[in-house]
Amino acid sequence: MHKDLDSWTASLVARAYADGSVTLYRQKALEFVDWLAQQEVTTARQITLAHMEGFFGRLRERGLSAGTLHTFSAAILSFMRWLVAHGRIRRAPGVPRFRRQGKKLPRVLTTDQIEGMLAACDGDAFLAVRDRAIIEVLYSTGARASELCGLTTGAIDTNRGVVIVHGKGGKDRVVMIGEPARDALVAWLRLRRVIHGVSTDALFLTQGGTGLAQRHLAKTVTTRAHRAGIPIRVSPHVLRHSFATHMIERRADPCSVQALLGHASLSTTQIYVHLSARHVAETFVSTHPRALRRDPPCEQPRAS
Repeated sequence: MHKDLDSWTASLVARAYADGSVTLYRQKALEFVDWLAQQEVTTARQITLAHMEGFFGRLRERGLSAGTLHTFSAAILSFMRWLVAHGRIRRAPGVPRFRRQGKKLPRVLTTDQIEGMLAACDGDAFLAVRDRAIIEVLYSTGARASELCGLTTGAIDTNRGVVIVHGKGGKDRVVMIGEPARDALVAWLRLRRVIHGVSTDALFLTQGGTGLAQRHLAKTVTTRAHRAGIPIRVSPHVLRHSFATHMIERRADPCSVQALLGHASLSTTQIYVHLSARHVAETFVSTHPRALRRDPPCEQPRAS
């Protein structure tokens, strides 16, 4: 069944699934196929409901979270549907379904913390200039890590203050950059032009002149946050969360934020509305003089 697995994986790529999603789905489906081989199941037509129940029973015994079980279910269901569509099997055995875990509210930095990260990039050395531009662009655009690493020099228009981001599903979107981000980019592009031996059009480079990988980006952001004294682990996605939350807090239209983030559905953006609402409620409770109920005055006993 491994050839079918390869063909199914190729179909996910053709349908413009994100690279991370393709890798995750293949990993889960491959684990299922390898387990079936241990049960001496070598063709798709041999798969039964008992095999499904046995495999997911083993997963439960491992104590996996509901979210992980949901991913296994979604990946295997997708693979089964592909097998049916391509005539490998007439009907797919039932795949157990699992509810997604409730979404946790994302971690968000304060504007002071972001300023601290930028201050940690002080100086005109290669890493300082590059990292300042990276943090400014991440916070100014709300770009995903993969999107930032995929930026090219041709995607930047510093005169107009716009960036063309190549997002999920192969969809491009135009996002704005603020003046501080524009200034940081101009400084970085000026330095980038004098780096010798560069053979890539990737916007952000390593000191070796190659395009910045996502793991290097994550390390860069984490390091700058640590130097700024921020007590939580900060990833590029935390800056994306901060971008969206700060805009919503300042009364940005959720539909506009959705477009800037590249969300296919407004429901995905709603989590920032909820986070902002919580912030508003906490601010009200902590600052309004009559936000909390006061104890009623003690009733005085009546004179007899």
